[in-house]
Amino acid sequence: MGNSKKDVGRITELQARLKEAEQDLRAMRERGVHAPGTVETESSNSSVAAIEHLREREEYFRLLIENALDMVMVLKGDGTITYAGPSVKRVLGYSPKSLVNRNFLDFVHPAGRDTVAERFVEAGRMPGFTMTLDASLKRKDGGWRVVEMISRNLLHDAKVAGIVVNGRDVTERKQIEEKLRRMHLELERRVEERTAELRAAYQRLEVEIRGHKEAEEGRTRLATAIEEGGDCVIITDSRGVVQYVNPAFEKASLYSREEITGRRFDVLRGGGEEDAFWEDMWHVLGRATSGQGASSTGKRTAAPTGWRGPCRPSGTRRARLPTMLPSSGI
Repeated sequence: MGNSKKDVGRITELQARLKEAEQDLRAMRERGVHAPGTVETESSNSSVAAIEHLREREEYFRLLIENALDMVMVLKGDGTITYAGPSVKRVLGYSPKSLVNRNFLDFVHPAGRDTVAERFVEAGRMPGFTMTLDASLKRKDGGWRVVEMISRNLLHDAKVAGIVVNGRDVTERKQIEEKLRRMHLELERRVEERTAELRAAYQRLEVEIRGHKEAEEGRTRLATAIEEGGDCVIITDSRGVVQYVNPAFEKASLYSREEITGRRFDVLRGGGEEDAFWEDMWHVLGRATSGQGASSTGKRTAAPTGWRGPCRPSGTRRARLPTMLPSSGI
């Protein structure tokens, strides 16, 4: 883009020099350059060679400008286009001649026109000032192209006398950048949502773990109370088969845990109880509710011992927890 700007200056300078050389050659011919004389002939040949060299250089830089990818324009201080390079047609669809004497701001999108105008006014106040800006420019077919422009104020330079604008079509690049920006925002949104979900799940897990921990501590306390308490505790399933007895029961009944576990609870039935007690107890256990009664539970000794106490379910469908409390005075 910078080379195109220099090339415009060089072409302008070569055109001016070529014009001066042609004027000098014309003046020399009017003064009789073709009259006999070695010095005059050599001078004439030298001038012709210089003019030819300038023409070759002008053609060289003209070809560079015509084949450049960047479009080149020269503007007056008020934005009037005084020169448009051939690449303007490729970028915007206009022929270079059709743009000359038109105002550059007329092709700028209304949404950014004021900003572009302000920047050009700013650049016009400072000779040699270079600025970079993007603008949406209107194509001949009505479409819009995003053009990245580098402009330099050469209004003070008599050879150029304008603001040189080099523009490159960056529409596709801007579209890709915008797509990437949206994808990035979408990714950030999803990450935030996922993070919030994970945070909520972690909080629920903490509550659940705390609940399990408290329940485990409660079970530990209950197990300790049952194992070390003075009340006799027997756990049976729904059929009355003993699943567990605590040490207090072993001590009171003289049955070891190994002996009683797996046997029906009514193995402890003594000879003097009424059948109604056992029927009531199994009825209570079958309904998974609470009840109480009294029984003279048979020991391994000959003499029966009296008991009373509530029968409570343990909270599961299979296990039942009759708690037998020793009855005083029996």
